[in-house]
Amino acid sequence: MRTMRRNQIEYSANDVWAASAKAYLMNGKTYIKANEKTDEVTPNRDIMKQLLEDNLKGVDATTKNLGAQVRQHYKALTFKVLNGAWMSDFDKAAMALADKDIITSLMDFGMIASLPKSYERAIAKKGQEDVIAQESKASTHIGKVKERLEMDVTVLRTFLSHNYNCYFITAKTSTGSVVFFASSTIHPKVGTELKIKGTVKGHRTDDAGLDTTQLNRVKVTEEK
Repeated sequence: MRTMRRNQIEYSANDVWAASAKAYLMNGKTYIKANEKTDEVTPNRDIMKQLLEDNLKGVDATTKNLGAQVRQHYKALTFKVLNGAWMSDFDKAAMALADKDIITSLMDFGMIASLPKSYERAIAKKGQEDVIAQESKASTHIGKVKERLEMDVTVLRTFLSHNYNCYFITAKTSTGSVVFFASSTIHPKVGTELKIKGTVKGHRTDDAGLDTTQLNRVKVTEEK
């Protein structure tokens, strides 16, 4: 590393991504923000700085490979953009970072610190989407808009939305149809079987041809 001006640095990107993976593992596979520092926990960014100052001492090949995998995941988002897929501002920024060979900004440095955890969530989500696609080949739309329905479902995926302060839940009915709803009161695990009542809000079909029925005013009447 060659130190530049105040708040400016110069590191090899490969080293930074490797350090981010090591910090992620050292913090128990989680991301500790800079403002969450206490006597008991050290932010990932601070761990990365120390590792880089020590020339990645203690960072083995497996950890370096994890860092490379995280970087490649965000590099590959370029293909989604080329195919016209929607992408969040966060993913766009991560994609731009993954293309850099030298890291010279502390802001970039801090963001890379967060990406192993984001990568883990993305891989888990992809796995859930694959399960949904496999489990739901026979899915069809159910009910009419504004119709109140009662059904048995098995939870396929849950996702916490910090923006809306609720969980988005995807489930499969006993007849194989996929339903989607939001809840701020329940957080069922994947595989949980529920009996619910809900009102049909709308129907949608994704790019892969999966028919999904969106519900609102969902009430769980029984958890099996």
